[in-house]
Amino acid sequence: MQVPSVSFDVINNYRVLRKLGAGTFGTAFQVENNTTSERCVLKYQNDMDSGQMQHRANQDMLREIEFLKSNKHPFIVKQIEAFRDPYQGEHDRKNCIILEYADGGSLEKVLEKNGKAFKEQEALRWFAQICLGLSHLHRKNFVHRDIKLENILIKGIETGRFALISDFGSVKRLTADTLLTVAGTPQYFAPEIFTAEFDHKIDVWAAGIVLYELLTNRDYPFIVSEKLLKVNPLHCLQKAEFKPWPSNISVECRELFMKLFEKDPKRRPSIDEVLQYHQSLV
Repeated sequence: MQVPSVSFDVINNYRVLRKLGAGTFGTAFQVENNTTSERCVLKYQNDMDSGQMQHRANQDMLREIEFLKSNKHPFIVKQIEAFRDPYQGEHDRKNCIILEYADGGSLEKVLEKNGKAFKEQEALRWFAQICLGLSHLHRKNFVHRDIKLENILIKGIETGRFALISDFGSVKRLTADTLLTVAGTPQYFAPEIFTAEFDHKIDVWAAGIVLYELLTNRDYPFIVSEKLLKVNPLHCLQKAEFKPWPSNISVECRELFMKLFEKDPKRRPSIDEVLQYHQSLV
């Protein structure tokens, strides 16, 4: 992978201000609209080391563009526009997405800056917002497949922080003949992830991991080997036992976790059922 340096100062009426971070297939830059002075984010497609990986990067970016174009929600990052890099040749033009700017950065960065676990009520508020965004996806029969701290953005530092789900390069629509391939991050995998019989419930599990991390400053809820979790997460999670509950997690919240981390996906609640239960906690 080659992370673009972006040698130009302006692209499609957006002035490039600074680099924010790089992922596998795209690099994010803070930009400013020259007409409105609005701060936004440019997600620019990376150059990959092989034709196969370049094709995958292109498909992931196009998938994200198409999803965001037709899915608007208060807790899903907003796409302002999308275009191809005008400074490259016709066959080499990279995909560019202009997204709303989240001034708080990722939830991972917010947790790092906080330096300690969040209080239960604040963590549950963000969790509810994530679930509301996921509910929108699931009702349209989409699965995000990569819910994690890094893919949750926080906006409104001065006006009341709220969460935005981002990074839809792995999103998939479930149909009768959909065969989902493995995508995402092992730490957030549900036990059924390698059975080829998983659905929206993997997002429910991953959202539970995010909530647990917020309440424990990035601890993992199960007694497992981190190395084994990356190598064989299915075997690891099927046999994993819960760690002792931290004292700052209430009995009611522990009951929520028991539902979120139900290993049998048929018994695990849907995201809307999670939201109904959440109402009793706040």
